[in-house]
Amino acid sequence: MKKFVIPIILILAFAIASLPSDSFSLLRQYLEKEEKTSYMGKQIHILYTPKGYHKFEVIVKHDSSDKTRLEFLSPPFFSGYVMVWDEEGGAVIPPRRGRMPFHHPLPPRYLMDIQLDLIWKNAKVTQLGEEKIVGRKANVFLIKPAYVKGGYFKLWVDKETGIRLRTERYSPSGQLLFSLSFVSLQLNPSFNKREFDIPRIGQKPKNYSKEELERLLRFRPLFPTFIPPGYKIVHQRPFFTRKQKGVLIHLTDGLNPITILETPTPHRHPAISFPSQPEIVFLNIQGYSVFLTGNVDREVLEKVGRSLK
Repeated sequence: MKKFVIPIILILAFAIASLPSDSFSLLRQYLEKEEKTSYMGKQIHILYTPKGYHKFEVIVKHDSSDKTRLEFLSPPFFSGYVMVWDEEGGAVIPPRRGRMPFHHPLPPRYLMDIQLDLIWKNAKVTQLGEEKIVGRKANVFLIKPAYVKGGYFKLWVDKETGIRLRTERYSPSGQLLFSLSFVSLQLNPSFNKREFDIPRIGQKPKNYSKEELERLLRFRPLFPTFIPPGYKIVHQRPFFTRKQKGVLIHLTDGLNPITILETPTPHRHPAISFPSQPEIVFLNIQGYSVFLTGNVDREVLEKVGRSLK
């Protein structure tokens, strides 16, 4: 289970960190209001992994400057971990007894959350009705991709505050990948501002040009010549480890991000899987080792990967 800690954290982050006359406009109003609302509550997270579903208990704190803090209560191997982030990024803070003796960076919020400026033209937003969550009235929304066979979201949004009281993410085939649900909620609590201090690890995330990547990596990265309908490249950056270097490329339609990781040396690809990511593709392209993942149909990932040049 230890090897799943970082992928699980990123997926959860991704989830928290996934309209007046029409459904999209109403949803936009709600989510923009949520950003400015101060609240605290307890959530239950249900996360799909290759070994089945796992349950997490979390205290969620959100201030009016749109900073979020998660404090994990259970299961035991996650208890004591804290995540704090804002629009520019964040960090995972381990407990003193933690198995991860360092702060792990989180990507910017726009790489993790639903992007309203994209889904208005790339997704179908449907209002399903009204339900009660923790005794509060919530509008229920279904968000499905318009052009690509990909996963979808259901959101239960508080009618008064815009807070997402429940979030469910599904695979393209309809399998539940994660569920985040409030079981208690307090509005306008008093916070110590230091709770939302984010340990900055290295430089702030930067979007690199192709020329900058080639100069830093000393090889020419491959880029997709096929971009799925509705998608665009939103971020690209180099990465370095002790044994290898490469490039990370992020595409999104505002709903289902696709990540491409490539290194200049072909490898034998292990049979691995990641929590909450049903589709993973490994390819060797022009001597490069390429890894693609995303909550979209496998054929989409393969077509993107084989278009790299």
